Amino acid sequence: MEEFSLDSRVQITAITSGTHHFFGYYDKCPWSADGRRLLAHEADFIDRLPNGEEIACIGYFDLEKGTGFQKVAETRAWNWQQGSMLQWLGPSFDKLIIFNDLRDGKFVSVIFNIETRQEEKVIPFPVYAVHPDGTSALSLDFALLDEVREGYGYKGGDINPDDCIYSFNLWEEKPVKERIIYNFNVLRFKPLNYSDNERHWVDHITFNPSGGRFAFFHRWQVDNNGLYSQLCWASKSGKTIVTAPQVLLDSGMASHFSWFNNEEVVAWGRLPESKLSRASNKFAKNRVVRKLLLPMYHLLSPGLLKQKISGDSFIRFNIKSILPEGERVGEGLLTEDGHVSFSPDKQWLLTDTFDRKNHSRGLLLYHLRSKRKLGIDSFPTIPHGPVVPEWDSSVLRCDLHPRWNRDGTQICFDSVHKGTRQMYIADVRKIVNSYT
Repeated sequence: MEEFSLDSRVQITAITSGTHHFFGYYDKCPWSADGRRLLAHEADFIDRLPNGEEIACIGYFDLEKGTGFQKVAETRAWNWQQGSMLQWLGPSFDKLIIFNDLRDGKFVSVIFNIETRQEEKVIPFPVYAVHPDGTSALSLDFALLDEVREGYGYKGGDINPDDCIYSFNLWEEKPVKERIIYNFNVLRFKPLNYSDNERHWVDHITFNPSGGRFAFFHRWQVDNNGLYSQLCWASKSGKTIVTAPQVLLDSGMASHFSWFNNEEVVAWGRLPESKLSRASNKFAKNRVVRKLLLPMYHLLSPGLLKQKISGDSFIRFNIKSILPEGERVGEGLLTEDGHVSFSPDKQWLLTDTFDRKNHSRGLLLYHLRSKRKLGIDSFPTIPHGPVVPEWDSSVLRCDLHPRWNRDGTQICFDSVHKGTRQMYIADVRKIVNSYT
């Protein structure tokens, strides 16, 4: 394994090499409970989207033995942004894994025992979010998701428009699909740019730590000119659905989020009093004006000026409040959207950044109590070999998608800065220990 020093406190190690390796999204932990194994996908190309027939290998790296990629299975249901939803299956997080696959034209999920190298169970539904206790899961229509947002769903399956969000038990002999959210008209608050005539979908379903609630994005596209989002949360049964009205009602802008604890969420969004929100509201019904204004705004480089104009920031709010108002996190320091998560002790915010102009992605930490930002490093985003035009903004791109290990001392991320798609670990224990 290649190892190089960034400074006196951070050590970054290249865990993988050779053919392409990646884990998936930022909201799952690739480490086993004992920290010994690191889950990964392996693919032999990165210059196109998988077509539903192409295989990604499922396996892990033994961090103690350093024996290379240990293949245990294969999948045909995967993408570059979120993989196959590969993850450890709780509560022990040491032997069982779960991932999605395409079999006989149907998306399924597979529970696999990496000790016995055998399938424990094949479930006739794919998973999106697994309950923390490992007994049940939530899911959606991956074929529809790929159609409305190519590269985030899977190819090869049939679209079922009735599958908005549904749940099922992982361990029943014959799991039954229970649709728990199936009609967006049940949403209590609708932004000004909401239209029942547009196509609607959901993604990024995530349970809170206790599993009593889950959050998700309700999204819709307007004339192929704007992606609008509402961050919503619901009880486990889906019977109580709430949106974040004061935070996201008027702007229709919300991006990555993470549960801070069972009752608080931090999301990148736009407060309604911002200049851009007021302007977008004023012209919400004027699509011609919107088409002229939005490209001008997007030309601005990420940073403090863009934040001051838009009001976009990480916003923290308590979901138990009837009308959560939201509190900005890291205002003036955290000026870019990113894949945000929190250390197990809730002392640190971790995120990545994106510099389109310089074709790079940054990795940084923010100490919540002292309000101090610490940059770890910046990584080039253009790999060697054939890439599509606008690689950085395509779904083929390699976001860092940083993830904490289980004790908050290391960070795993994906990157193409060495020319191929690989997984890296940043050891940050000297940083986090210096703030205890």
